[in-house]
Amino acid sequence: MDREEQLIQLCHGDLQHFATIYDWFFADVYRYAYSLTQDKHSAEEATAETFFKALQAFPKYQFQGKSIKHWLFVILRNQVYKSSSKAQQQIPLEVESHDQTTEDQGILEQMITEVDQQQVQFALANLQPYEQEIIKLRFWEELSFEEIAELTQNNLSQVKMCFYRSLEKLRKALKQFEV
Repeated sequence: MDREEQLIQLCHGDLQHFATIYDWFFADVYRYAYSLTQDKHSAEEATAETFFKALQAFPKYQFQGKSIKHWLFVILRNQVYKSSSKAQQQIPLEVESHDQTTEDQGILEQMITEVDQQQVQFALANLQPYEQEIIKLRFWEELSFEEIAELTQNNLSQVKMCFYRSLEKLRKALKQFEV
């Protein structure tokens, strides 16, 4: 039994342990909220609402092999998109530095070290919102393709195809900045 499963069992016995979930996942949830809203105040509200909804729903939560972080991201994403008054949500273009260990991290590091951060932001701006979201979830939130597929409610092959096509679009866009 891993740490998350143990925590889930503790929380089912006593919801006061939910504070540990908050401590473990607050930064990830806030960062994803900010990436969806592009506004500090909105991200704070969305994060608070996500944890409030999670706390209310937790007594019914059943561990199904997926991380609590994934569950929180689903709550957050649904809540942000439901409360959004915009017809089409834009994904932020801010590139943050994080310690990341995904297999694709080398690609991102290479792109960022080769070009200025503003150039990466400009290149990201030329992607469709869904493409931007997939790139952000893969690189910044370090989600697996399977987690992204479930979160975005798309099949795995669509997510992978979109991801690799988006990377190719980024490469082509960034080549125009090379001297």
